[in-house]
Amino acid sequence: MNAERAKNIIALVALLQTEPSVQWDEVETLLAGFPNWLGLIRLLRMQQPRLPYLAAPLPELQVGPEARERLRALFEPYAILLNPARSSVETMRELERQGVDIRRFCRYCFDNDDEWIVEAALAVLEAYDAQATLMRGAVSPAHAPDQLLRTADGAAFQADALLTPATSPGPPETAPRKIGWLPRLLARLKGKR
Repeated sequence: MNAERAKNIIALVALLQTEPSVQWDEVETLLAGFPNWLGLIRLLRMQQPRLPYLAAPLPELQVGPEARERLRALFEPYAILLNPARSSVETMRELERQGVDIRRFCRYCFDNDDEWIVEAALAVLEAYDAQATLMRGAVSPAHAPDQLLRTADGAAFQADALLTPATSPGPPETAPRKIGWLPRLLARLKGKR
């Protein structure tokens, strides 16, 4: 059942991309297994501007250009996510290529009622995190290797200077030791006896 519903989303996106005219009934038929999305489709259908009564074809039957773009933008990431021909890494790369914010989209998918959409989003997010970890180690340092150990002010220095302290140690400072309130109180009490 889940594979068939995933195919319906992929078919919907293909229909919106290729067909010159798409009927609202076709869209609703393809999304019949998604009651939450059907409510959104009906809302988009009601917001579509209507032409005069006798204009052909009837505007409420066909998806208008603005609604078509909104539908395509909404369902295209899902079609990419649910395509069984792609691995999670390939899916992640295709989502990146389409300009989808992967973290945000996958976290949004976690709120979906369908567990298989949540599982697919989790696999893509794990692949994204793994790639980010690998890429972090592959980045070359911003400075040449001989500049990694440099002084704070950036001045040139000798290699032997790293092993010597910046200032020579002087005699330890002898500041008067502060006495806490408890020893002072005890000293006063002893003095009164």
